Amino acid sequence: MRIGRYRISIDLDSLILAILLNCQGINLILGAIYPEFVRLGLAFVIALSIGLFVFRWKTILSVNMIIPLILLGFYGLSYVMYGNSIAISWIELIVYVMVPFAFSGLEFKVEKIVKKSLILTSPGILFLEKVFPKTWHGGISMGVSYAFLVTITCAVLYIAIYWKKDSLNSKIIYTIFCGFNMVYFFEVLTYGSRGPAMSIIILIIALLFFRYNEESNKLESKKIGLFVFLMLIAFVIGFLGDSVFSILNEITQKFGVNIKILSKSSSLSQSNNVLNNRGALYELAISEFLKKPVLGHGFDMWDANTGLVYPHNLFLHFMYDGGIWLLCLIVTPLIKCSKRILSYGNKNDIVFWFFLFVASIPGSMFSGDIWQKYTFWTFLAFCISTNKWIRRRLLYENRNSNLPQSL
Repeated sequence: MRIGRYRISIDLDSLILAILLNCQGINLILGAIYPEFVRLGLAFVIALSIGLFVFRWKTILSVNMIIPLILLGFYGLSYVMYGNSIAISWIELIVYVMVPFAFSGLEFKVEKIVKKSLILTSPGILFLEKVFPKTWHGGISMGVSYAFLVTITCAVLYIAIYWKKDSLNSKIIYTIFCGFNMVYFFEVLTYGSRGPAMSIIILIIALLFFRYNEESNKLESKKIGLFVFLMLIAFVIGFLGDSVFSILNEITQKFGVNIKILSKSSSLSQSNNVLNNRGALYELAISEFLKKPVLGHGFDMWDANTGLVYPHNLFLHFMYDGGIWLLCLIVTPLIKCSKRILSYGNKNDIVFWFFLFVASIPGSMFSGDIWQKYTFWTFLAFCISTNKWIRRRLLYENRNSNLPQSL
């Protein structure tokens, strides 16, 4: 009976996380089916958090909420000082930042999250034109492109990691779902933003040069130097390439295929503006940071002070809002916990780390308001929560083996 309850708990928690991570894509699909549901995604996450608190309140109380509580205090102080000038509302702060931390104590399996994500987003294939509406210039908006990054990532992970060991019936079913997501990826690649496509390329490269050794329970790299080199090449091609983009764009145009990522990058490269004016934003963010390097300008005050929406870089965003203290508050535990997960985590931990890294970090580096990037806050919350359990396990193993407790 206890085993059955545990399995139900794993399935339920994995479903909750799949809905949370795909809420933007689900929202777009629901909006395509019923336009009046276009803002259901936010309300749905709120409803989930309330239900989670009712049924899993002990789990929430066990989660480390120090960072979100500090951020909530920072928000309150900024609100007292600047009022409604803050770009993000308190309800958005709770949903995008607080809820991911509350969910980080759930028990899940990445394979179940991957499969449930593929199922949840599959109806979008029936409403492709409405789910991926074209803007006036014939492309897909950045928001729509990133909304389906999570489920496309799930498709790649299933094919690369879980397909081989799955049953025949599951292989057939989920291969079809993966095919739907390849259609989504083609839409993003052809008409969407460069960031999601670059994120998927980074994931594919990582899967080619890293593997989890089942016998030693360690993450192993295949020619780590080559991996780093290819990552640098991918970055150069993605944001600094000129002739490469021009050549590829000319080739695709000859075959009558117009890939927006190539044509846009080629055009921007030829005009010496491959970062699409982000360079000016970065310079402004750094100069403003130097004016208040310790305390910053206030919670999410960039748009109110500059009129430029957001800095398009998570590090600069933290530096501008809260100065050095906020940057250290977020980045230090992220790096420390990530190092321990990749060194001592099990397969489930490591795969989920790569999953959330791809779904959050590349996009946060070049676009989006970091306070509304729920995938980034899920990544940070997961790293902190998983690090706690790994640390406990290592301490237990050290005591049993009479090794010095150096952790």
